[in-house]
Amino acid sequence: MGFFVNEEDAKAYTGVESTPYCMLNSDSLANPTSKFRLKTEKYGTTTEGEHKKITLNSGTTGDAIDITGKELGIKTMLIPENCVLKYLIINSCSTWENTNNDSDACAEAYIWKGDYDSTYAGKPVASAELYAHSDNADCYFNFGNSLRYGYEYLIVITATNAGRIGYWPSGKIPEDSGWEVYLDGEYDDVSVPSITYVLEEVGELPDFTAVPTDEATATPEITETPETPEATEEAEVTADVNTPEAQAEDKSGCGSIITGCTSLVLFAGAVAVLLRKKH
Repeated sequence: MGFFVNEEDAKAYTGVESTPYCMLNSDSLANPTSKFRLKTEKYGTTTEGEHKKITLNSGTTGDAIDITGKELGIKTMLIPENCVLKYLIINSCSTWENTNNDSDACAEAYIWKGDYDSTYAGKPVASAELYAHSDNADCYFNFGNSLRYGYEYLIVITATNAGRIGYWPSGKIPEDSGWEVYLDGEYDDVSVPSITYVLEEVGELPDFTAVPTDEATATPEITETPETPEATEEAEVTADVNTPEAQAEDKSGCGSIITGCTSLVLFAGAVAVLLRKKH
């Protein structure tokens, strides 16, 4: 099927005068409240595992709701075993015909702790960005493999630029789905967006390691090891023979020997004299 601006272009393309054609009212197709609205969506298929795409609610029940300066909170169901929440899709998000390419948004995901305030006071485990959103297109938030099985999540969507962004309120979400909607922290089951989500089977994953702890890890105390003084070598004591004391000792010793020798000579001399007198 081809689309052309007018009949002449269609006939020129086929080269056949009798080319069949039908007229489309583009304004009607673009109007999100029209029953003739033409809806297109982009979704990239994955080659790893299988995915399941589920729309929770549809239709339009009122005027578009601007979330600029607000918090749109979406609480998920318990993600089933061996799956991740790959995409969160808010269908037909309005920018009020903004053409400045600044209708941006951010979606931050938190592990659900039983209520909105406690959960939102924590730290996000994943986030996804949306830039230059086109009027009434679907908002795709891609979380990759971050939102693993075994947990419920709170995903908070906020506008992050000057451009307006919002959604068309849709029908109620089934109560047994496990999904809930909050607007500025207040539970809302009336003005809810049309939500589609995509689960992807990924097999077994390790448990969260990206969840930061609120308590600081204590820094171990470093105790300094006292320095062991170096052993000093015992100095060898050598007597200085040149000192007066040493010389005195030397002389004293030699003097004693000389005295002893002199006495011996005198004694020998006396004996010799006595022997001569006897003869």
